Amino acid sequence: MHQAKPATIASTIRGIALLASVAQAALAGAAQAQTSARAAAPHAEEVNYLLSATATSAGQVAIGTLAAEQAGDERVRDLARRILAHHSEIGEELAGLAGSNGVEPVREIDPVTQRSIDWLRTLDGAAFDAVYVGIQEPALYTAGWIYQREARHGTDPAVRSAAAGEIDANEAFRERAGRLAEDLRAGLPDGQSDGQPEGLAPEDRMFLVYAMNVELSQVRLGEMAAEKAVTEPVRAFSRRMVEEHGRSGERFRRTAGAKGVAPLETVGPVQRRTRDRLEGLSGPAFDREYIMSQVIHHYEWFYRYEHASIHGRDPAVRELAATGAKSGKVHHDSVLAIVSDWGDGEIGGAAEHGDGHGAARQ
Repeated sequence: MHQAKPATIASTIRGIALLASVAQAALAGAAQAQTSARAAAPHAEEVNYLLSATATSAGQVAIGTLAAEQAGDERVRDLARRILAHHSEIGEELAGLAGSNGVEPVREIDPVTQRSIDWLRTLDGAAFDAVYVGIQEPALYTAGWIYQREARHGTDPAVRSAAAGEIDANEAFRERAGRLAEDLRAGLPDGQSDGQPEGLAPEDRMFLVYAMNVELSQVRLGEMAAEKAVTEPVRAFSRRMVEEHGRSGERFRRTAGAKGVAPLETVGPVQRRTRDRLEGLSGPAFDREYIMSQVIHHYEWFYRYEHASIHGRDPAVRELAATGAKSGKVHHDSVLAIVSDWGDGEIGGAAEHGDGHGAARQ
């Protein structure tokens, strides 16, 4: 029998050892890459905030550019210029924070802002001014809750600090818009030029668009989750969202049609980004991100619905908003119960984010 030479055996052993070393290094590198990827992955809190905040700034820049040029009242032009300058600056800051968190900033205009711009372009003088400030007060109100939530619950110190810095400036703009809206109330257009029934206030009209966007997006996200979720509580919740938001969405569409507001056929950029992100996930990761997005989104739109239920000027709009706010609180509590039942460190800690739902600020 042929005996292998010692040199050949030693060479073979060295080769095997080298291959093992390379394989071990590759495995270690892969593990480190996975760990780094997990560490670098932005928390759902930051993702949703940065999407909403960059969309808010993009919308304020777009509508502010128009109002700064076309408003008839100097007070309205001054407000528009200040909001435009502010959001031009913080929009860039937010874009930088988004990039550092691996989030593509939203630069598209959301449906509410686009409808507002389209409407404003048909107006001038006192009518333009009344519509612009009427739209701004509830929009700034909603943004205030977005900033407050991130300032209280954000996980990234830089993003949380930036959100905290926006609260006072946003509230000052909101209060000024509210005072101007009252001053200009007598100049509210009758809406006949753009097909609106007499007396429908701009804030009511834009709330209907906002609500149709919410209801449609909840149905579409729920349909996806009903197919992709792997845990029964998440599947059951998603089916409930499809059913209940489907019914409420139909009520909003009927009311909007009766008031001369065109139905909304597509969701806004924030909702599209959320859907795109969820489409790339599966298994427990999908369930986790879907539920976290529901915690955050229900928090945001609850306050807009509640605000409209108190400050809306059309009785039918107020009634729909009140019903939606009540359902929103129930849904928010339900999704927090799912999070609490998971009891999984970071996920379970999300239950702390369930701020109590109080009365809307006056």
